[in-house]
Amino acid sequence: MDEVFEQYDELPDAELEGGGGTILEPVIKRIVEYRPEFAIIFTDGYFGDLDMSQVESDIYWVIIGNPNFQPPAGVGEVIHFNK
Repeated sequence: MDEVFEQYDELPDAELEGGGGTILEPVIKRIVEYRPEFAIIFTDGYFGDLDMSQVESDIYWVIIGNPNFQPPAGVGEVIHFNK
């Protein structure tokens, strides 16, 4: 599920859940398409190679349970989150 928020929108409460099978290609495609100022991606960081060459937005990776995560192609800032 993806949602687009505008300035001053109130963010809904969210529960972080996992289940395996992270596929981020559609997320990156949407970021390239919409070109938001920034995107926040919540993930455990276990996913395949990503083509980040067309990403112009600032990316913030919120990583859960993977202290060794490195952002793909060095794109973005990493924030480690402990449950």
